[in-house]
Amino acid sequence: MVEIRVNELAFRVAEKILKDPERFGVVVKKLQNGATAVDCGVNAKGGFEIGRLVTEICLGGLGNAQLTHMSFEDFALPAVRVSTGWPAVATLCIQAGYPLLPDEKTRIVCSGPARALARKPKDLFDFLNFHDESKVGVIVLQMNELPSLETAEAIAAQCEIDPSCLYMFVTPSRSIAGATQIAGRAMEDVAFTMREVLKYDVRKIGQMIGLAPIVPICEGADTKVFPDDFLAYGGTVYLTVRSVEEDSDKLAKELVFEATSIYGRTFAELLKEAHFDFRRIPGYPGIFRPAQVLVNDLKTGKIHKAGSTNPYMIRKCLGLAEPKHSSINRIL
Repeated sequence: MVEIRVNELAFRVAEKILKDPERFGVVVKKLQNGATAVDCGVNAKGGFEIGRLVTEICLGGLGNAQLTHMSFEDFALPAVRVSTGWPAVATLCIQAGYPLLPDEKTRIVCSGPARALARKPKDLFDFLNFHDESKVGVIVLQMNELPSLETAEAIAAQCEIDPSCLYMFVTPSRSIAGATQIAGRAMEDVAFTMREVLKYDVRKIGQMIGLAPIVPICEGADTKVFPDDFLAYGGTVYLTVRSVEEDSDKLAKELVFEATSIYGRTFAELLKEAHFDFRRIPGYPGIFRPAQVLVNDLKTGKIHKAGSTNPYMIRKCLGLAEPKHSSINRIL
């Protein structure tokens, strides 16, 4: 069994934030049971840098995140580049969002290494033969408010740790930190699709690198730009696998958003039709795929590429006028 204390690795990143909260634009709050809540954008300023660090926390210290930019013909957007040498574990066992608490009132999607303490879903952890016995738990919550005392108690109980050893980083999706860590999930989308949709043995993945633009923030209730659009039309993932050449070529073609029936549409349109329930979008759960995938087959040394970033759709999501002289790919 592979045992890496990912919570302790992530806590090293968390300590940098806890020691200098003002520098990172966060507010640290101690709850009555000793649990720590770190506001990264509910009421706190937050920002790109805290979003970058939260992305590394989400990967359990098994990955690296860097702030960069991506060019889309005549304009550029801030972006996140992520990489890991533990792709299946870092993305599926740690970074992927999972509702640890069964109660509908506390059905909070949790990301980060504390999931490895709860070992949910158990079949995934058993399949990857992965385990963590850290005494500290670090978790990322995508919420619009700070967690209650009861929520902290419930999460600590699921992780079988004392609440005083629980550290919760809260990143609302409509915050800069939240948008940044969502952009850092391009690798997760690929690993999830490989396992849950294509039934591919994710243990064959050797290395992964992902790159995706960060969605602009709208603090109001109404937004026309979703992070999912930027991953679907702007995200790129590079991965290495050990497979036969034909399988690698097929894999690349099946992993891109272009392979779905909803390509050419925005998530704003799709969610409106689905009454803002992702599960009602045609093709769910296989709708979370990046724009472009490159598979390096280690047996042959060849690269198999599928899909491409789509500046036209990124521009459409942003409501930007099309340039007069453009080679942008139109989707009609």
